[in-house]
Amino acid sequence: MKVLTLFLLSAATLLGIWKLLLDRPRQASKRRAWMIGVIALGLGGGAALLGNLAGDELDVESVTEAAREGAKEGIIERGRLEHALERLSVSAAVGDKQSKIIQVLTAQLAEVATTTYDSALAAIGAGDYETGLDRLGFALLAAPGDSTRRGKIFYFMGLSHAKLSRFRLAAAVYDSAIAYRPRFSSAWVGRGAALGSMALNDSAMGCFDVAIAIRRSDPDAWYNRGVSLREIGRSVEALSSLDSALTYDSTMAIAWISKAGIFFSMGRWNDALETADRALSIDRSLAGAWINRGGALVALGDHADAVIALDSALIADPSSIEAWTSRAAALGYLGRFDEAVAACDSAITLDSGLADAWANRGCALMDMGLDTAGLSSLDMALRLDSLNRTSWRCRGLALARLGNIAGAVASYRRALLLKSDDAPAWCNLAALLSELGETTGAIISCDSAIAKDSSYTPASELMEVLRSGKRVRVSPDR
Repeated sequence: MKVLTLFLLSAATLLGIWKLLLDRPRQASKRRAWMIGVIALGLGGGAALLGNLAGDELDVESVTEAAREGAKEGIIERGRLEHALERLSVSAAVGDKQSKIIQVLTAQLAEVATTTYDSALAAIGAGDYETGLDRLGFALLAAPGDSTRRGKIFYFMGLSHAKLSRFRLAAAVYDSAIAYRPRFSSAWVGRGAALGSMALNDSAMGCFDVAIAIRRSDPDAWYNRGVSLREIGRSVEALSSLDSALTYDSTMAIAWISKAGIFFSMGRWNDALETADRALSIDRSLAGAWINRGGALVALGDHADAVIALDSALIADPSSIEAWTSRAAALGYLGRFDEAVAACDSAITLDSGLADAWANRGCALMDMGLDTAGLSSLDMALRLDSLNRTSWRCRGLALARLGNIAGAVASYRRALLLKSDDAPAWCNLAALLSELGETTGAIISCDSAIAKDSSYTPASELMEVLRSGKRVRVSPDR
């Protein structure tokens, strides 16, 4: 029975590697040589076993030497695989050396499994996930009875698939890792992260909770749980989970970055800035930390420092759309409109479907006095996102400047439907209605502006004019 099992294992190993070679006919010759070498090592004992079953005389030393010679020479051409295997043929005889055949084969397969597993991890560490998967697949065939090793192999296969954005497959492979090692907390975290990447955050949190129950001090489990909580809008709980992650690993920069992002979304600008700086104290090359710092500085009105922070973000990651759009906003506040337009163009080059970038571009062009070009960009923004309040607001101003007062009124009304507490927008609408001769509507709109912000001086001044009964032309203010 043991002999038959080993024979089948050798055959399965050959078929698995042969499939890899067929699937990748254009791989570099060096890599194929390595694969053939692995076949040689793994099947040297297999050839000996075949000889034993055939009743030929066995020379165990010749078996081992033939296997290693085949591995060393590493026949490159796929079409010469049979020749490589032929070199491993030996004569053997059934007898008292049968057990030694099994020992040789078992030892060789174990050696191949370890070597291949180690080389797979090296490939994964270097970011070559496809090669890592190839080698892990062979290591899996060569280690059929080791549940601990198989659990680790499936874990790293899941990790590789996740890195390649194959999240559904990653989750399934992590399931296999868990089947072999149910208390493997890292596999539970990996499975949860894959589910979270598919927006299955409730299921993901279940995985993280299991991981935490297995190893409460696992910072990765707490961090990923915080991310899932953030994604479903439970920001306070998310902050608590991230704090737990940082309790167990205060140098986890990505957790500090995530905290900063949550603080920013909650309008806690100073907390966001402080937390981003904590991340940067750990690693100053993190684009996400610089982006959070820049965004917080824009919100706090420190636009010059914001541009410096966002420039650092773009040094770390030139393809960051968020950094380009935030930089455009900061430059606009500084009156550097041509640079703001260029920053928007960079963001649009990376993603032409980004409504905010088109909106910011349109507003910057208007600030340069290019109202027609600005209106074109704003219309593009609204085609991409009809609920973009900034686009409707700026579009109203552009149309007013171009003399289309009725169109401007309609745009401001759309903007106020999306955000009714915008006092300047109410005031602008009142000015436009006054110009159309709709004094009653203008007074009502001006009252709304004052109700939203009694300290907004333009609204109070406009109200005095309107109540005097005079019809005047009043230019709206963006």
